[in-house]
Parts: sequence; C-alpha cells; structure tokens
Amino acid sequence: LEFRRVLFRSVLGLQDIYVPAVAPWITTTSGATAVAKTETSTNKLNYQGISFANGVTNRAEFWWMPPRNWNAGTVKMTFHWLSTSSSTNSVVWFGSGVAFQDNTAIDAAQGTQQSVTDANNGASKVNISSQTAAITIGGSPAAGNPVQFRIERQSGGSDTLAAAALLLGVSIEYTISAGTAA
Repeated sequence: LEFRRVLFRSVLGLQDIYVPAVAPWITTTSGATAVAKTETSTNKLNYQGISFANGVTNRAEFWWMPPRNWNAGTVKMTFHWLSTSSSTNSVVWFGSGVAFQDNTAIDAAQGTQQSVTDANNGASKVNISSQTAAITIGGSPAAGNPVQFRIERQSGGSDTLAAAALLLGVSIEYTISAGTAA
C-alpha cells in the first residue's frame, strides 16, 4: 500500500515532454527551413534542427496528444537551439497552441502567444532558454484531445541575432491532475 501511495504521488503535478526538431512541420506561409542533419567535425556527433532565419517571421507546427489525466490548463515552453554565429545577441522564441475536440473546425485560432528571449552563447553552442510565461491554449482544451502548437521567430523587437537560429527541440511543461486517466 505504501508503494502505491508513493507511486501515485510521483505522477501528479508538473510533467515535461520533449519534442525534437524532427517532429514539427514547416508552415506553408512564413515557414522556417526544413529539418536538416549536421555532423560535428571532431567527434562526428549528428544532430537535426529547423533553421529559423533572422529578419523575417518563421514558423513550424506540431500536434501533441496530451495524456487523459492532463488538467487541460496552461503550458510553458523551453526552447533548445544553437547558431553558427559567435554573436551573443538574442533570439526571441514564441509559442502558442489551439485545442481540438470532436467536431471542431480545423481552421481555428491559436491561443495568445507567449515569448522568451534567449542570448546566444556563441558559435555552435547549445542554448536552452528559460520557460515562456504560461501559454493559454486556444479552443476548448480537454484531457485526451489533441493540441496543435506553433513555434515562431519574428523579425525585429528584442530579436537582435543577425543570423539563423537552429531549433533543436522544445520542452513542454504541463500538469497532471489525477493519478489515473479518466
């Protein structure tokens, strides 16, 4: 019985899911550059990423099927990225989402975007942003129904990195509110 109580407590609360850059697709309008694989020169490590150019708006999107015991509340995003630029200027990443239930029109509006500004650590160094503020998902979020997320880099404002930003992936933080799925 004690083991079951500990196990039950361990699944409640904040959870994270990582979405690698190979999962999102490039949008038709203002799409980023398709996923490309790169190999490092010395240790021959391979990684894949989506290139978001500077000076224009770039987008990519993906679907997430939340667990049925998700609280259907807000989420936060953390962006993992790099640049070949040695500049320490900043990139601004945006995240938003829209939920779909049965019999929902597919042409639905995303919820309000939230952003995070992250300084580049130098050429070919992994950057991990802070979390965005809480993202309210558009539509009618419900546990067990899909959410479409949008990742975006916009031109201007606080985005001062005059180079491409290569998105490696994004972490989504969400909350589990019950020990078992409904």
